[in-house]
Amino acid sequence: VSILDRAPHFTLHVKSLLEEKYGEEFLRRKGLSVFTTLDWELQKAAQEAVERWIKRNEAFYAFNVSLVAIDPKTGQVLAMIGSKDWGGEPFPENCSPGKDCLFDPMVNVAFRERQPGSAFKPFVYTTAFEKGFSDNKIIIDEETNFGIWGGEPYIPQNYDGTFRGPVTLRQALSQSLNVPSVKVLVYLAGIEDSIETAKEFGITTLKALSFYGPSLVLGGGEVKLLDMVSAFGVFATKGFKVSPSFILEIKDDTGDVVFEEKKTPKRVLESEVANLINNILS
Repeated sequence: VSILDRAPHFTLHVKSLLEEKYGEEFLRRKGLSVFTTLDWELQKAAQEAVERWIKRNEAFYAFNVSLVAIDPKTGQVLAMIGSKDWGGEPFPENCSPGKDCLFDPMVNVAFRERQPGSAFKPFVYTTAFEKGFSDNKIIIDEETNFGIWGGEPYIPQNYDGTFRGPVTLRQALSQSLNVPSVKVLVYLAGIEDSIETAKEFGITTLKALSFYGPSLVLGGGEVKLLDMVSAFGVFATKGFKVSPSFILEIKDDTGDVVFEEKKTPKRVLESEVANLINNILS
């Protein structure tokens, strides 16, 4: 079984990185030995997980799935599944790949922009905690009109349709409560500063402030899965950002090392805040 069959989207991305670095003509003429970050056992486990979960998610009209695993200390991408079935047929039948297909096996969903839902909330709470607000601060969970956004009143609901009254920021995040989270964004963290936090953590797709409103904390800003996994690594490393990498080393046809990955972690968050987020989410 070839590497393209076992890790197709990972392999194609590495190929694109090599073409960008050296050019197609150079790659055709020179024999390079490329050592990647891929972990075969984790890749196999990732594929099995994708196959298992896509069957459950089909009931919710989920037509594709992607999975990325990163070592947060090194930034090395250990596994990447870009779509549910590399060898599958585009769906629905007779759709045009790249245009109107709900499922296109060739598309690497890990690099496509998608709404992250409540996975964006930790960035907002991080921003609030960095500003000095305590996780024990009380905020009221009640139906709230946040004004006109997109031409209509913005009145978000919680996932279960109920309100809990006074809750702490810790309770609001741990229970993923929508209304309190919007209040944290608007009144405590700030939309602009929350965007900056996400960018510092490695989110690359967020646009200017004018594109977003209160729904940002509920996933209103589209992100890439690769960026999200990498950004959450900041919590795992207690505040250090390490950008994702796919290639460890490259040797030329004489065996000389022509490239070696070296990354220096960058502190983007104080360890106390990272520990607090980890504690709340655990």
